[in-house]
Amino acid sequence: MYKKLQVFTKTTNFRQATKLVECPLIKPKDDEVRIKNIYAGVNATDINITAARYFTDGKIPFDIGLEALGVIDEIGSKVTAFKKGQPVLALSGPGFSEYVYTSPK
Repeated sequence: MYKKLQVFTKTTNFRQATKLVECPLIKPKDDEVRIKNIYAGVNATDINITAARYFTDGKIPFDIGLEALGVIDEIGSKVTAFKKGQPVLALSGPGFSEYVYTSPK
C-alpha cells in the first residue's frame, strides 16, 4: 500500500479539499514506469486544481500535484529507455503521492 492526496471537495482551501488515501502498490503496465517520489512541487496551480478550475474534468475524487522528482523503482516489460534506480522528473502527476505510474516520454 502507498499513500496519496486526492481532492474530495472543490475549494481553494487546500486542507479542506484534500484527503490522504491508501492505494494498492501494483506493478506498472508494460509501457509504464513506477516512480518512488522524493520531492513534489508545490505552487499556486494546485489551489486552482483543487477548485476544479483546470486540469480536471471536475469529477471527484481526483488526484492532485503536477511535478514530482523521484527514482524509478519498477519498470514495465516494454520500457527500454530507463532503468531501476534512475532519478527522474515526472510532470504527469499525481505529484502528491508516494508513487507515480507514468509512461516514459
